[in-house]
Amino acid sequence: MNDRPRPRTVWPSWLDGQTVAIIAVVAAVGAMTQNGFTSIRTEMGLLRTELLGEIDQVRGELRAEIGDLRTDVRRLDDRLRTVEVAVASIEAGMESSMSASRAWRDGSKPAERRK
Repeated sequence: MNDRPRPRTVWPSWLDGQTVAIIAVVAAVGAMTQNGFTSIRTEMGLLRTELLGEIDQVRGELRAEIGDLRTDVRRLDDRLRTVEVAVASIEAGMESSMSASRAWRDGSKPAERRK
């Protein structure tokens, strides 16, 4: 085998044990921070997806309720029109009976009064 001594690696003077320890701590803190940010980003992505699903569900429910309300409003509108027609016919009947009553009371025919 090779019995020659290996050359010794010479490090710069500022690279002592304390500096290596500080660099190791900074690298460890950086790695933990990166890991934390990655976890937070993942959680935020999951939360965002979940919230978008909830929002879509609420939108669907609201659209269904709005559709039901529109149907109810249409039904009420139809019923109101029916009542308006009935009231108009009652008013017309009352007006004709009132004018006939006045004509009878006055002793004249309705056609004569209009002239």
